[in-house]
Amino acid sequence: MIVICLAAVSGLTIFLLTNPKPFELSGNKTPFEKASLFIELADSIRNADPDTAIFYYNEVLALLEHSVNDSKRDHLRASSYVGLAYVHSGKGESKLAFKNDSIALAIAVLNNDQPIKATAWLIKGMIHYTLSEYENALTCYQAALDLALELQDLELQAKIFSNRAMIYFYQGENQKTIEGFTKALAIGKQLNNEPLISGNYMNLAVVYSNLSENDSVLVYYERALALFLKLNDKNGELKCYNNIGNIYYDFSDFGKAIEYYQLSLKLALEMDDKSNTAKMYHNLAEVYIHLGDNDIAAELLFKSIKIKEQLNDKRSLSKGYFGLGEMYYNRNDYPKSIAYFKKSLKLSQEINYHTQIGSNYSSIGSVYSDQNKQDSALFYYGKAMDLYKQIDYFHGISNLCINLGDVYRELKDYSRSEKLLMQALKTKTELEEEEGVAIVYHHLANLYFSKANALSENQKNELLKKAEEAGLHSYHLAKRLGTLPVQRDVSKALKKIFMQQGRLREAMEYAEISSALSDSILNKEKIQALTFAEARWNVEKKQKEIENLENTQKLQKEIIQQKETESRQDKVIIWIVVALLILTLISAVIVTLYLRKRRDAMYQKQLVKMTALRMQNARNTMSPHFFFNVLASLSGLSAHPEVLNSKLKSLSLLLRKVIENIDRTAVTLDEELSAVKAFVDLCSDKIPAPFTVEYSIEEGTKLKGLIPAMMIQIPVENAIKHGLMPLEGEKKLTISITDHDEYQQITVTDNGIGLKASSGRSTGTGTGLKVLMQTIHLLNTNNSSKIKFTVKEREAMNGTASGTAVDIQIPNSFNYTL
Repeated sequence: MIVICLAAVSGLTIFLLTNPKPFELSGNKTPFEKASLFIELADSIRNADPDTAIFYYNEVLALLEHSVNDSKRDHLRASSYVGLAYVHSGKGESKLAFKNDSIALAIAVLNNDQPIKATAWLIKGMIHYTLSEYENALTCYQAALDLALELQDLELQAKIFSNRAMIYFYQGENQKTIEGFTKALAIGKQLNNEPLISGNYMNLAVVYSNLSENDSVLVYYERALALFLKLNDKNGELKCYNNIGNIYYDFSDFGKAIEYYQLSLKLALEMDDKSNTAKMYHNLAEVYIHLGDNDIAAELLFKSIKIKEQLNDKRSLSKGYFGLGEMYYNRNDYPKSIAYFKKSLKLSQEINYHTQIGSNYSSIGSVYSDQNKQDSALFYYGKAMDLYKQIDYFHGISNLCINLGDVYRELKDYSRSEKLLMQALKTKTELEEEEGVAIVYHHLANLYFSKANALSENQKNELLKKAEEAGLHSYHLAKRLGTLPVQRDVSKALKKIFMQQGRLREAMEYAEISSALSDSILNKEKIQALTFAEARWNVEKKQKEIENLENTQKLQKEIIQQKETESRQDKVIIWIVVALLILTLISAVIVTLYLRKRRDAMYQKQLVKMTALRMQNARNTMSPHFFFNVLASLSGLSAHPEVLNSKLKSLSLLLRKVIENIDRTAVTLDEELSAVKAFVDLCSDKIPAPFTVEYSIEEGTKLKGLIPAMMIQIPVENAIKHGLMPLEGEKKLTISITDHDEYQQITVTDNGIGLKASSGRSTGTGTGLKVLMQTIHLLNTNNSSKIKFTVKEREAMNGTASGTAVDIQIPNSFNYTL
């Protein structure tokens, strides 16, 4: 049996400002007074009753529609739009959420209403977070934090620290995660804000659980649960029960895990919380998979996935597909197993979900290992190990040591196999993972048995004895835990060990146990239950279609029966049907023409915008100031005709490329590099020596592939102008290009003064980078795989700035057609 690494199940708490106050509407109130009270009421109920909250926010907007236009009116309007954005985000209506939040932000900017601006940026970050757009969310959170610091709003700062730390958690940045939650907790204690304190207790518990620091985990959960119960916070209580269930799951105490998951599921159903209902179904399914009860697990998993697909929750959906892969793996249905693991892998890569990516790599490796494709198994195990080491995921590392140990046993590298298994045993014991300990002893039993067959009789008997001891230890531990798959697998191993020793009675005993457990786990009824559950899940997706078809067939039958008795009515019905069909056809044509017209208008709008961006890029590159300086420097080279000729060639090439690229959205990589080299050559005389430029282009790089025009040139211009020109001493510019399976990586680095030091020094317009970012955004709107463009400070070992790095990832499948 190969160990499949499970993704960490987390329950991090996201925060937003909520300050419900008592509501009272009596007597004669002005529209402003009524609006303020309606907002307070909507804020206090928007989590419990979002539809009613929407009603009151809209009432505020109606009340203020004809009021005098002043800052107080605009503040109340912006507050309503912010509230609407929050509610629509919670309902999964991201377009409406973005629309209302953008209106609130525009009103706040117009009136310099800093508190509303801060809250609007916070909510915009939350909307991006729910869509798994983490980089966009971090940008919004930073804008909110800057304003919160300016306003000295500690509560808002704490909630931003916490929400930002949540993203770092999913990106595997453990140190940043702990720092963020710790800052939020400290502010919560300073303000004596119990909801803030309890939420961050639970967040820290989740992080330490992921790092397998068990002493800290239960302490934080106990503190959090006590506060949630005191505050009657059902949502926090739900998450706490879930995460305590996760701890018992990791300890292989499956009875306790089921108990706490059921408590969490009960609350989720009471609150009609679809997202957490799906998670609880999934977590319970994981337990039953480990207990070998696939029929219950199948029902729970398909219930979970159905809800996740409705919510378009990619993070949870990746776990659901992973669970299905696990189930089919336990049934030895390798094609379906690997199909679901790869489906989960694709989703988790889209949202940069590190632990789930690693789990899928490991599980795919396990499938290949079981099929005796050891080279493929080692490749995927290696990818998983590299990832887990980056994020210090010790649970996953120990599971991979078990898997790798089994592969090397198959390859007869017994020394390496034993070393890996003993490392896994040490970690599993330290983590108190009893099921993991049982699995390691099972693999040690297999190792000693395999090794014994290659030795002399005396040495063979000694190793068979060790194999027997390890196998029995594994069996009794798995039996106590109730994990049927481990009992089944180690029973098979013990049967072979006793057979080899000539102890037929014990061999028959464990053969019967193995057979009975296999029947229990893989009997016909349970396989049928799993198949039926999957079929029902697929059928439900088209249920509406089927119902429509049945209704149509029923109508046709009634018409046929009616024809036999009342011919006149038949004709009337036929004419009505024909008329309806004609009306439907006319409506369809009108809608089609309208949509086509709107699409053409949008295309023209995009075309105009892209043309404007191209012209702006051309103007930036062909700025008179730049060419005046170049020509001035060339005038001093008349005494050096060869140098002058080289510089004129570079200038001619750069001018030609700029003119050629005005009408082009994308250029080939080698064309872009030619323009960049020409630009650097023209600038090199103005940069104080010593200055070097290095082009690191990996062998085999696709130089004919397309990239957006000036994608490299603009970062190079910025590096020279803002980073290297002010630097004293050695100056270096590096342009690196590498090809990957799914994208091309371009990196522009310099050892200049860095972002912070150069922020106030530039006298330029700064439009080059802005135009490039607008171009990328416009192109990304037509692609599912996006171009990624990041600029970050490089830091030396002592923490000081040592230049700037621009990282660009261009998908190989990127489409440049508007």
